[in-house]
Amino acid sequence: MRYGFCTGFATTPIFTFDIPLIKDVIASGYDYAELPLIALESAEESDIISLSSWFTAPVMCNLFPGSLSLYSGRKPIIDYLSRMLPRASRLGVKHIVFGSGKARTYPGSLSCEEAYDMLVALIRTIIAPMAEDNGITILIEPLSSGECNIINTVEEGSRLVTDVSHPAFSLMADLLHMQNNGENPAILEEVLPLIKHVHIAEKDRALPADGFSDYTASGLSILESMGYDGDISYETVDGDKQKALELMKSII
Repeated sequence: MRYGFCTGFATTPIFTFDIPLIKDVIASGYDYAELPLIALESAEESDIISLSSWFTAPVMCNLFPGSLSLYSGRKPIIDYLSRMLPRASRLGVKHIVFGSGKARTYPGSLSCEEAYDMLVALIRTIIAPMAEDNGITILIEPLSSGECNIINTVEEGSRLVTDVSHPAFSLMADLLHMQNNGENPAILEEVLPLIKHVHIAEKDRALPADGFSDYTASGLSILESMGYDGDISYETVDGDKQKALELMKSII
């Protein structure tokens, strides 16, 4: 198992490119720093070359920026992925988390069924094939209902993975979103074969210091008992990263 720390919520402003934070994550004992893909959008080619000379990561998050609606035409999506996926590949990334709540929130002009069918088609014909061409698998992230109006539960995420049915598309689980939605952590037992990555955070994106909440501890214990051996990352604000890593390792 590899342990990581997402830099997105720990930067000011959030989701920016912070080299000192990346170095601090590694110095704190984590196996990798999980960067937001969107943070690389404004990077210069020299930045990517410099970063790739010393940094690799198995996973990134935040696939799409909020300014890019997934229901307003395919060309902007293709253009964006054509720029960003090769950059991620050059940094050794094999998985990218598809949260992107604003980008995937469907407008009121569409029904939920119409939006779902459009999302399935977009992933199956554009997003997953382009990721596969770059050696990357996309992982859908079920999000809190207050952040997005489609694919909110792990159960819904597993259905989407089944309906897309593409080798470069699978599932991840975020215990904070699961808790916010009131989802029973036992669902992890049913969908574990699809889960390739896990995020954890406490309420208000807090980094735990002295112990996990009952919900987080329950989810981690289920993953441990089921033999989960994928990557797992804190997605929190900054704090005592070394102490938090020791706490995580004490459970899983």
